[in-house]
Amino acid sequence: MNITKVRLKVVDRPDQPLRAVATFTIDDCFVVHDVRVMDGKGGLFICMPSKRLITGERVDVVHALNNETREKITSAIFTAYEQALVESENK
Repeated sequence: MNITKVRLKVVDRPDQPLRAVATFTIDDCFVVHDVRVMDGKGGLFICMPSKRLITGERVDVVHALNNETREKITSAIFTAYEQALVESENK
């Protein structure tokens, strides 16, 4: 599995934990939208797309089945996020 494309929209709201929203493509044939880059007490992390149940609980709509896949996704999104921050500083 290869992450072949990442698109990212940086959110400029320092008062909120949301830092960006990402879309990534796997092997040029499967797209996942609405992955959130969040800033927490332990640093940056990603949240997969989720939906709210009637009970109010949130559950992931898609998720990686193993750590290797999750690391590939996380790494690709963080790389795109860092690049977007550099590009925005250079404007």
